[in-house]
Amino acid sequence: MSTIELQKLNEVYFKIITEPEILAELHSHLTFAVPGAQFHPKFKAKIWNGKISLIDRRFNTVYCGVIDHLQKFADERGYELVYKNEISIGYSVPPIDEINSFIAKLKLPLKYLPRDYQYNSVVHSLQNNRALIVSPTASGKSLILYIISRFYTQDHLGSPEETDRVLLIVPTLNLVSQMKTDFQEYSQNSKQILEYDKPEPYNVDDNIHLLYSGQDRTVDKPITISTWQTAIKLPKEYFQKFSCVIVDEAHQAKSQSLKHILENCTHAKYRFGTTGTIQDTACHAWVISGLTGPIYQATTTKKLMDDKKLAELKIRCIVLEYPELDREQTKKFDYHQEIEYIISHEKRNRYIRNLALSLKGNTLLLFQFVKKHGCNIYEDIKKQLEKSDCSGARKVFFVAGSTEVEEREQIRTITETEENAIIVASVGVFSTGVNIRNLENIIFASPSKSRIRTLQSIGRVLRIGRSGKATLYDIVDDLHWKKHRNYAVKHFFERIKIYDSEKFHYRVYQIQL
Repeated sequence: MSTIELQKLNEVYFKIITEPEILAELHSHLTFAVPGAQFHPKFKAKIWNGKISLIDRRFNTVYCGVIDHLQKFADERGYELVYKNEISIGYSVPPIDEINSFIAKLKLPLKYLPRDYQYNSVVHSLQNNRALIVSPTASGKSLILYIISRFYTQDHLGSPEETDRVLLIVPTLNLVSQMKTDFQEYSQNSKQILEYDKPEPYNVDDNIHLLYSGQDRTVDKPITISTWQTAIKLPKEYFQKFSCVIVDEAHQAKSQSLKHILENCTHAKYRFGTTGTIQDTACHAWVISGLTGPIYQATTTKKLMDDKKLAELKIRCIVLEYPELDREQTKKFDYHQEIEYIISHEKRNRYIRNLALSLKGNTLLLFQFVKKHGCNIYEDIKKQLEKSDCSGARKVFFVAGSTEVEEREQIRTITETEENAIIVASVGVFSTGVNIRNLENIIFASPSKSRIRTLQSIGRVLRIGRSGKATLYDIVDDLHWKKHRNYAVKHFFERIKIYDSEKFHYRVYQIQL
């Protein structure tokens, strides 16, 4: 029987030792076409074939996280998978009693006691030491991360000279401060706990270091929360201090920067990722799980809605039908020309402004282009409010990449106490991870076909608010001419596929612009 020998080099890579023919077969098996590669400059320059492989043929290495796929590959072809050295991905496997005891000692506030899927995710993670947890947006992933982070920074995991440190990577500045705020809430002991039963207080400031642009890079606390944009600038030696690495919103691990960070964490034997969405492509899923761990489906959006754990969602697709003259004039536009035309269209922006002002409840309006679109809509909404008597009663906020992180956090907090606030925010800043509990409406003001961006954006309104209901207004720009479909309409049909796959309820409304 032919063999495939695996030599563990570190916590990131195995070295593959086998016959050249088998290695070539395995390389082919773990090579995938990258969606949209034809638009990449390297592909156009014919210096890249548009594919990626999980095997680095320079060193014959592969990510440790794909060991299950390697075993399946060997079993299906009758090869024997052997280990040249100590191969165990998992180190200690804590029994369920120890995990239950640990969670009990955290003395979580009653409103944050883990739901069944959160508890199961924690147990699965701690007993496997690696996992990619797929759980819908607004399902409480930060609580899962809190429990995991606390567990791996306990004294019992190592000697005093071998302090375990956790590196928690998040995609945006918003989530750095928000994650700390969430951890602070989880560490506040419930008032219903008896005096003699209170645990020692957990001081977040003493245990968590925030790392982003302009902050001290010294790691002297058990947990470091960092944006990947900051972490990518650090030397490789920096990452050797961490025995546990966690990536929140791990679907972004396809970026070369985030891959680079995870590859540098060669001593991180505990590796986890969390995401609400994952692309339906093998290369995307295998790269992420290779760097973190096997995929674990915690729960689904539909189940949480059925169980009343998420807001009841209605989607109203507003199809703006442009005049025939507009359609004919734009029929030969390329994608960028069409977007420029749409976001600068006076009647369209007026409709979106009036829609936002007409809605009851807190409303999030998402745009893509700051100066060309978002700023104009924001100023227009402000002017309309100033003309009315209720200008002082209704608040409107603007959030973009230039907004300071402290101000973003203040806006998020203020909105939770408001009833009719409007947040005009860029997709890049507010579509991912931001937790606002009392949003009731969301407006898609910029067309998109991205599954991840669409589902992440929808997630902003799924958290249970005052009414327990949420509405998405999906703006569709119909500029089709005869049999020619414009880009915005094509993107809309892609979003419909997403709504159907997630079993969301939607209705289509046609509006003459």
